[in-house]
Parts: sequence; C-alpha cells; structure tokens
Amino acid sequence: MGSSEDNHPEFFRTFHPDHNSENLRIPDAFLEHLSKKIPEKVVLRDCYDDCWPVEIVETEDGMFFQGGWSMLVSSYPLRGGEFMVFKYDGHSAFDIKIPNSHKSKKQKVASSVSQEEAKLPTGEEDEEEVVMDQPMNSAKGGIFGRGSNRSVTGSHVMNLEKRITDLFPSDNPFFVTKFKTINGRKDVTIPQAIRKGYGLKFGNRIKIQDPKGRLHDGKIAIWKDGRHAITNFWKQLCMFNNVMKDDNVICELIPSTTNTCRLIKVQIIHPNTD
Repeated sequence: MGSSEDNHPEFFRTFHPDHNSENLRIPDAFLEHLSKKIPEKVVLRDCYDDCWPVEIVETEDGMFFQGGWSMLVSSYPLRGGEFMVFKYDGHSAFDIKIPNSHKSKKQKVASSVSQEEAKLPTGEEDEEEVVMDQPMNSAKGGIFGRGSNRSVTGSHVMNLEKRITDLFPSDNPFFVTKFKTINGRKDVTIPQAIRKGYGLKFGNRIKIQDPKGRLHDGKIAIWKDGRHAITNFWKQLCMFNNVMKDDNVICELIPSTTNTCRLIKVQIIHPNTD
C-alpha cells in the first residue's frame, strides 16, 4: 500500500482467478489508513474512463469488492497474474491500473488514435445545451448554450425555469446540458459565454457534487480551440443517479474568491416530471 502525490491512498493486489473471480479482498492495512468507511457502492474506473459499479461487502473474513466485480473481470478479461493498483478518491470511486492486462496491451494503439482525434474540435452528438431567450432573474448565470442559433420557448421554458429557480436560489453561474444518449458519454463542454463572461478559471482537476451530495473527481480538458470540457465523471453520474435519455443536467459552477472554479454541483431534471 502507498500514497500518491496528491495524497489519495492506494493499494495493489495480484489477480488469481481461483480466488478472485467473484470478489477481491481489500487489504486491512489500507482500510486502517482511511479516515472514514468506504460506502456500500463504489465505482471502479480505468484509464480509458470505463466504469464498473461494484458493491462493497463486509464479512468476518474482511471487506471485499463483490457485486459487479465479476463484470470487470470478464470485461478485460483478467486471466491470472495481473498486477492491479487501486487508487481511492476518498469518496466513492477507485481509479484502477492494470499495466500487464490483455486490455491494456490490446488498446494502446486505439487509445492513442482516439486521443489525437479528440484534439480536433468536433460536435458532440450526445450532448445538447439549452439556450434561453432571456437570462433568468433568479440566477446570475442564466442558461447558455454553445451556439446562438437555437432557443427553447413556450411552456417548456417556463416549467424548466421554475424548476431551476427552485433548485438554485443562489447567484452562482450555471448551465444546462441535455443528454440525447447516455451511451459512451465522455465529456460536457462548459459554455464560453459563462466561462468568459464571469472570468472563471479552472485547474486540471475539479470536484463534482452529485444530487445525493456525493463528491467525485473530474478533470478539465482544454481543446485546441479553447473550449473547456468536464471529463472523467459522466458515466458515474448516469450509473448512480439513473440519468436517462433527454434528461436535463444542471451544472452549477461554484467560484472561489479568486474566481477559480474548483467545485461543480449537479442536479437532474427529468422531462416527464412536473
């Protein structure tokens, strides 16, 4: 067991198919190092941003990754002898590294190609930001989208405005993004109208608070054209909060006194809810 440079605790295990196909024990020494207990449900996330929801089960023999663990084993697949590193974010997610796995070796080329393609500005087909004709009185930020050629009018705007007013009585800037599909979601772009209009600054990492108050680690990617995108989180949001197609996801940006945004609070509005 050890600690990374950003003080997130980690441990390592070697995978043995005869003993670890259905569950994997978390070392006692690692658990003693934690300041609070691991929640009953966590996410295991690899370097490709693939995620597996897993249940934590405690028995007289120790604490285990169990429900959902076998899905990770079969997805890679793990065959035996793989060295596995688990880095805990302190809340509800473990970043995993399996350097000698079949998946890691097989996907090195494909991964490097997709990273090169990601540097180019592209339209995000699974994302749609809502554009309002008028800024809302109750929130400084209003709802801004990526372009200005589209607006949402009529009763939908009124209902959405009222529900956002109820959710966000503060003056913090925010935007709404609409999920056209939840499959393969990788990032969400922060509208430039908000980022530049409020002079917001971002580091490489950001904390994201989901509707249940759980904190997650996200990353900020900056494209060549200057766009800022929130990454490394959205699959967790969908899995833990039942995000469905056409749901509106509200992202409230919480700036510090220096206008650096280190926290984003997320709320979800289902279109069929009054």
